[in-house]
Amino acid sequence: MGVYQKQKSLDGTGHLDQATWDKLVADSAPVLVRRKVTAAEAKGPFVRRISAKMEAQAKLARLSYT
Repeated sequence: MGVYQKQKSLDGTGHLDQATWDKLVADSAPVLVRRKVTAAEAKGPFVRRISAKMEAQAKLARLSYT
């Protein structure tokens, strides 16, 4: 929440205040959109397993799909 607030030039409190709510509801763009996955995206990179432990996830180069 705080990052969103900073991106929107609001106080980065991390709490949902009235100013943040107003910014969130002002956008009428759809939340989800359909798109086709390209062949390059379908190739990966994928990882075999992603640990449930955040400490282990932090050591990964990225959180890829499995």
